[in-house]
Amino acid sequence: MENKNTMDTYIKESKEALEKMLRRPDETAKELVDLYLAQEYRKIKIIASGSSYHAALCARYYMEEMLQAEVEVETPFSFVHYGQCETAFHFVISQSGRSTNAIEALDRLRKEGKAAIGITGDTKSVYREHCDHILDYGVGEETVGYVTKGVVTLTLYLDLFALGAALRQNRITCKAREAQLLKLRDITARYPEVYAQAQAFIDENFRLLTSMHQAYVLGNHTAYGIAAEAALKIGETICIPASAHESEEFLHGPNLQLTPTYTVFVIDAHDATSARSRQIYEAVSAVCERCFYIGLEEPHADSGQVDAAGEGAQECDRRKLLIAQEVDHNLLPFVYLQVFQLISYRVTESLHRWEKHPTLRWFREKIRYKAAEEPSINETQA
Repeated sequence: MENKNTMDTYIKESKEALEKMLRRPDETAKELVDLYLAQEYRKIKIIASGSSYHAALCARYYMEEMLQAEVEVETPFSFVHYGQCETAFHFVISQSGRSTNAIEALDRLRKEGKAAIGITGDTKSVYREHCDHILDYGVGEETVGYVTKGVVTLTLYLDLFALGAALRQNRITCKAREAQLLKLRDITARYPEVYAQAQAFIDENFRLLTSMHQAYVLGNHTAYGIAAEAALKIGETICIPASAHESEEFLHGPNLQLTPTYTVFVIDAHDATSARSRQIYEAVSAVCERCFYIGLEEPHADSGQVDAAGEGAQECDRRKLLIAQEVDHNLLPFVYLQVFQLISYRVTESLHRWEKHPTLRWFREKIRYKAAEEPSINETQA
């Protein structure tokens, strides 16, 4: 009997996919760099939905830092109906190449006389009929609709685009670019370590994680993109209400819903907001047993490494996952994303929630949002 690929399959494949892209950083996003440098732009507009939108949020501030240009992320629906076709560098992302709203965005760009640049994981899809330039971002095959490998590879593709363009614009030096690539390679090499820590964290908190009813995920700046993708994955797989908030915005209304039945994930952005995130974690923990803290192990001189179960001299709170790495804020997606992907997969698999409510087929009969052959109701690839 043929083995069936799962979310876990593609989480495990992410390391190899990222390493492949990093072995050829000059070629990975060269076509997009060439198009961007064909004329002078002060702004980039990324148009994407779902997990592709969240990957763009994860890369946004890294791109701005390297390119010294404004980067805006907009949904296709908003762009088609309300967006301005300004003098920005536009491109539209759809991993599947079948999202009808992404196709409409490409068509609008053409109508406005702009190049329709489409980035996808399937260049043979119907997407190509609507593009002036169709670019493969390197995800390879991912047949499960709850995309995982596609999110991290798209984030890296956008980061490598920024590095390549910045170098050619003389905004960074060759030495600075190599330093960034070294950091990315180190994070990617340690992907299995994070996988092991996340699995142990899930095992330690299995009772709590498999009894979630509604969830908030809190993150700031680049970590907000991680939070948004985490909330989407939790919602679409475990099938519970889940939403993402900037940590301080959570305190201005959403927190008033808290009862002991709620679940809150606090993501440490590993920057000036870390102390505030710890305060919020402690405050929420006073109400909710299902409050979890996802962060990095703080360096200290006299303690050993945190082991796979998250235990050590520094922390003994099992609801805290402290990953033993030193990672720049804007590179956190390559560490934290797989944690939430694994939580979503493990909990959904344990609760047998892959099959959706049978009445959802009526929803699919009423509305279309994928071009050509559509996936089953259990697939939501962007």
